[in-house]
Amino acid sequence: MTHSDNNVKKVLSHVDWNVLDPQRQIHISFNCEADAQFWLDHHETHYKEFWKVEPHEVYMLEVK
Repeated sequence: MTHSDNNVKKVLSHVDWNVLDPQRQIHISFNCEADAQFWLDHHETHYKEFWKVEPHEVYMLEVK
């Protein structure tokens, strides 16, 4: 079964909040934006101005 099948639809499951380093690699993930931002605000790191918190939508396939 592929997600191009007519009887399958993509459904948003949840959103992860990733803390990305300057190379855009995921350093740590949280299920809440506030927790991710708190971690980043209180984590000692070089070049903190280039670190970001970004959402990552996680989908699941659902058979109609």
